[in-house]
Amino acid sequence: MLNLRLVQDYLLHRIKANNRHGVHSPFVYNLIDTVIYDYSNQAAYSELEAGAESGGLKPKVIRLIYRLAKHFNPVGITIIGNGNASANLHLQKAVPKAKFNTAVTDQELIGITKSDLVVFYGDNLKASTLKYFEACLPKVNEETILMFTNMHQDKNLKQTWNHVKAHPRVTLTIDLFWIGLVFFKIGRAEKEHFKVKY
Repeated sequence: MLNLRLVQDYLLHRIKANNRHGVHSPFVYNLIDTVIYDYSNQAAYSELEAGAESGGLKPKVIRLIYRLAKHFNPVGITIIGNGNASANLHLQKAVPKAKFNTAVTDQELIGITKSDLVVFYGDNLKASTLKYFEACLPKVNEETILMFTNMHQDKNLKQTWNHVKAHPRVTLTIDLFWIGLVFFKIGRAEKEHFKVKY
């Protein structure tokens, strides 16, 4: 069944969001231009998507996860919760040398020392997303990137996303509606939050 509220939120996002030409941050402009808006077909897509279960994520979102991971090339990736099988395969293909961790419980998360990319699959975590975000904070540094999926899916996830954006250590966010990116870059004059059409 079509979620009318989600469709309305998406349309509102499209109205308010910018494309790369409405963005004044060189870092964000470059990311949009070279990664987010790279719609070229890549060999990995057909190889990975043959019979793969998307688990509620649109194929274009899973492809974007692949491109973002390949672009940032993290040494360590942590998947919070049970994850998404197809997206996880894309992550592994994008950065085959990365060390992968999965944290389903708080104790497992405590045992992970460092990750450059932390992925929160909102449709799986639901109300627990905020708890895991706060548990991650002692481990983040200015190179850490957090990726949230489906953060507009329901009221709890939207509240969590707003809490994440407001956190004093967060300096930059990019809201692509289906994916939210969070950065902790030190030295930025002020917080910046971008809504980008995707």
